[in-house]
Formats: sequence, C-alpha cells, structure tokens
Amino acid sequence: MSTHRQLAAIMFTDIVGYTALMGRDEKRAFDILKINREIQKPLIERYHGKWIKELGDGVMASFHTVTDAVNAAIEIQENCVTKNEFQLRIGIHLGEVVFENEDAFGDGVNIASRIQALASPGTIYVSESVHQNVSNKQGIHSRFVKQTQLKNVKDAVNIFEILLGPSESSYQTSSDVKDKKEIKGKSIAVLPFTNMSSDPDQEYFTDGISEDIITHLTKLNGIKVISRTSAFHYKHTEKKLQEIASELNVTFIVHGSVRKSGNKIRINTQLLQANNDDHLWAEIYDRDLTDVFEVQSDIALRISLAIKGRLTDSEEKRLHEKPTEVIEAYNLYLLGKFHYNKATPEDRNLAAEYLQKAIALDPDFALAYATLAAVIMFQGVGYFGIRPHDVMPEAFEMANKALAIDPGLSYAYLVRGEIYDWYFFDWEKAKADYKRAIFLSPNNADAHLYYAIHLVAHKKFDEAIREKQLAADHDPYSLLIRTDGFWIMNAAGQTEQAFQEVYEYFVLSNDQVNSNFYKALYLTAVSKPLEAVKNWEQVHSLTKGSRFENFFKIFCAYGYAMAKMSNEARNLMAEIHQLEASEFIWPMGIAIVYANLGDTSKALDYLEKAYEERTGWMLWIGCDPFLNNLRTEPRFKELVRKIGPPEAIADIARSEL
Repeated sequence: MSTHRQLAAIMFTDIVGYTALMGRDEKRAFDILKINREIQKPLIERYHGKWIKELGDGVMASFHTVTDAVNAAIEIQENCVTKNEFQLRIGIHLGEVVFENEDAFGDGVNIASRIQALASPGTIYVSESVHQNVSNKQGIHSRFVKQTQLKNVKDAVNIFEILLGPSESSYQTSSDVKDKKEIKGKSIAVLPFTNMSSDPDQEYFTDGISEDIITHLTKLNGIKVISRTSAFHYKHTEKKLQEIASELNVTFIVHGSVRKSGNKIRINTQLLQANNDDHLWAEIYDRDLTDVFEVQSDIALRISLAIKGRLTDSEEKRLHEKPTEVIEAYNLYLLGKFHYNKATPEDRNLAAEYLQKAIALDPDFALAYATLAAVIMFQGVGYFGIRPHDVMPEAFEMANKALAIDPGLSYAYLVRGEIYDWYFFDWEKAKADYKRAIFLSPNNADAHLYYAIHLVAHKKFDEAIREKQLAADHDPYSLLIRTDGFWIMNAAGQTEQAFQEVYEYFVLSNDQVNSNFYKALYLTAVSKPLEAVKNWEQVHSLTKGSRFENFFKIFCAYGYAMAKMSNEARNLMAEIHQLEASEFIWPMGIAIVYANLGDTSKALDYLEKAYEERTGWMLWIGCDPFLNNLRTEPRFKELVRKIGPPEAIADIARSEL
C-alpha cells in the first residue's frame, strides 16, 4: 500500500440542487452527471491536476499548484455558464494531504470540502492559503467573504471568493484618481468604420461590422471595451484619434473602413496605441460576403492577442461563434439593429419587421430572437400607451427561444432578466440572469446598468452605484445610463451628485426637454418645488404632441402637487382621465400624483392597477421616494408583500413590531 504526505491544492465541486433533481427526474440527473464529467475531466487534466474520485454528484481533484487549481476552477465555471445545464459550487484549499493509493485524506481535504459547502451557486470559494498564493497573479481577482468556524477545524478560517468576470478593482471611477492615465490599462474603443461603398444605403452594413466587433470584444475578461453608443458618438468626427482616446480614457483605438459590392467585401482595419500613434496591427480582408463572420472573428482575435497576450480556450471559442449560417438573415438582422439603435417609434417598428424576416429565413438565429425580445420589451414598460400584458409575454417567449438555441448568449439573459424584474417581479431569476449576462460579457454596459436598477429595488445602494459606474465607464455618452443613473443615485440619497452628473450632460447637448425635466426633479427633491414649476411647465410645453406627452404631463401634475398648486394639478389629471377611456395611461404615474395631492385612496387604487398591469416602475415600490406618503397605509403594505423584494417586506415587518 503506497502512502505519502505532501502539500497540495484540493478542489471540491458539487452540483447545486442535484438531490432534488434525482428525486424528480432520475434520467435527467444521470445526464447531468455525464455532462459534469465531460466538462471537468479534460480541464483538470489540462491544468496538470489529478481526478481523485466522484462522491455522488461531487468531484475531488488535486493540483500541484494553487494557480493551476484556481484557473481550472474558473474555466470549469465558465463552461458551466456556457452549457447552462446546471450550477456548481467549488471550494479550494491548500494544505497537507495524505495520499494513499488513488485516494486522499487529512485536514487539507476536510477543509476544502467544508469551504465548497459554503459557496454560493456558481461561485468559487477558497481559503486564505489559496488567496495568498494567487492574489498577485495576473487575471485572477478575489474578494474577502467572511471569517467562519468550520466543523472539526480548530481555528477560524478566512474565506475568499474568486471573482468571475472583471473584478471590482478592474475599473475605477474618475473620482477615485486624479490622473486618468493611471487607469487606462488594457482599454479599447472600436470606432465606427467608414462606409466606402458606392451606395450610401450600405451604412447599416458598415455600422453592423463595427458593432459586431465590439460585441466580440465585450466577451473578454481583463479588457475594458467602450460600448457602441459612446464609440459611435465619434461617427463623422474630425477629432484626432489621440483626442478621442483621451476623452474615452482608453489606450487603444481600432478604426477602419468597409466596402461592400454585391457579394464581395473589403474590410480594412487598424489597431493603434493612441498615446504615440504606434500601429500595432493592420490588415486588409478581401473576401466573399459569406466569409464576414470569419473576418469579424479574426479581427477580434488579433486585437485581443495584441492587447491581452493570451486567451483562455473558452474566450477563444466565444470569439469564433457564428450568429447564423444564413447570410441574408444576417443582413436583415443588421438592418433591424440599425433601426433599433435610432430609437424612434417608427424605427422600432421597422426593426421588428426586419428581425421577424431574419427569423423567418433562419429559425435558429438566437441573436435575432434576443434583439426582437428587446424591441418588444421596450414597448411594454408601461409609459408609452401600450399595456405590458399585450407585449411582455411575447418578449419573454422570444428571449427564451434565443436561450434554447444558444444557452451562452449574454444579451438574451440581459433581456430576460429585465422581464423577470419589470413584469414578473421574480427577483431571484432576474438576479441570476443579470449575473450570467455579465459573466458571459463582462463589458456589457447595459447589463451592469440594469443589474444596478435591480440592486436599488433590494436597497443595496452602494453595490447599485458601483454597477452604475461600471456601466458609465464603458459607455460614457449613453443617454440611458445618464438618465437611469439619476434615478439610481436619487433613490440612494445622493440627489445633488445625481443632478450634477445628468444636468451638465443635457445642457451641453442642448437637450431642452431633459435639462428642464431633471432640473425640475432636483429642485422638487431639495424642497424647492415653487422654483421647479417653470421647468415643469417648460417640459410640458415642449413635449405636446409627442409620444411622451402624457408621461411628462403626469410629471408636470406631480410638480404642481408638490408646489401646493392643487387646482393646476387636478386640471392636468382631468385631461389624463379623459384619455384613459381610449388609451392605456401609466397608472403608477397617476398614483404618484394623487399620493402627493393627499388623495390616498385614489393613489392606492392606481397603485393596485399598476400592479395588475405589471407596469415597470413597480419594481421600486419598496424604496421609491415618490411614494413615501403611502408607506404606513395597510393597502400599500399589502402591495409590497405581493411584489417584494424580501428587503422591502422585511422593512414592513420591522415597522410593525
């Protein structure tokens, strides 16, 4: 019998919910075990580990180095996310282990097992001995979780989590450092390519090439990628590349051109280091149109290798994924995205038509389903005269179809997470989808933003502001991030800073509607409602006849209510009520007005209607400052109990003690 002791990194993995699954569906449970082996065994071997044994649905493995153990665990979790079949808990400890034949024993094994049991679904927990060995390793980031006493272990153990995706320290806000040059690091902007085709109507295709390269790069860890909105801010600009890089706070710039003629394309692209105009890589691709995906993947791969140096197998695999095999379906998808990005009601309708045509040509086009889900969902938030019940179920169906086809599609998880939050009030499923979207695409600004909105509902304001800032770092010119950022920071009690960030943006862009609207909100929030009245009235005047007229009319009525101008508020509400017979009007907005007019019964009637209709803003019912006048009302408390989230329900329980 061969027995010896040695220092080893022991890794335990465990399938979340496996026992319950075995009770429900034995065949499915055995299938999951097989998939688990297919994921883990090759990766353990690749990182020079030893598969010791299976313990039911768990796996024990040993590694010679901590770095190998952690890197294997990261790739195992990445593969689980991509497969989307199950979740793992993983625990790792470095300690002395007794190896006897093909098995292992001792405190090192016991501690690793206990740590794995503490891990949250989809995470990697490690002991302090592991943390100390990897804390200075490039590409590995961790955070302290807690100190705990493990069963049959004498001393308390410090537990750390290995962060999947970008670490919180990967990006700092501009207020964290004085010199932005210190934080540029591995950061890049892909500027909109120039349309060199003889037909100016081919602009949609050129824009699509640029956007898809951005999308490829957002899938990578360790590189800050500027989002489409902010990169396209420089379309047709005459600014020098160095100036653009400075404004976007990036080190690298990609620019190029596209010429499309019939079934032939020429794509000319360059990667340069902005501070010295050093051209790191350039290529001209003369290809058939059917090769467009290979070209995009090759460009993204070469850029990634030039900046990052090394990619994991899963990252490289993501870069080579094709959205569709049907090139005409892709062309229609690009047309759909082109109109979707214009954001007008007419363009959104056109976008839906093109995306539906793309799906008709390729029923397995996951990205087209996900984008169509986003187009439909946008209509169903409840502000724009469309009942959520009329569109949200269809959007949910489209998102689920996308994920059934491609379980690794980040964008589909983001859209579905929003629907879970805004329509179903299913907090846990929403959180899981946001986290999966961020894991699969760490640079996705919108995923960070909507996760921040989710966190506000849970009153996790510090985390929400961090996520909002990550979104802003990736997309500094995004109108959506500016406006939603205001609501996030205002809910967190940072009204002054929220106003400064959003107001300056709209004044500089000469946006009269939004600059007046946010100034009015700010003045009202800081108890200067009479000063705000002229701004409310200006917004109301500027938006007459627009799609947003009723939305801003409701807020003007709210401004009058706060200024104690009850007659003016009720006159506007009379206009709103006349319209209710023929169109859907945002019921929560009406509730906000009546809550601040002191008409509690009417306010609660409309809040209950807002709940029945599932209008979007209701997810913040537990923390929305507009509703503070209603918080002691029994009907209000009952609504919060129906909607949640748990933190809001707990607040009610505490208030009733």
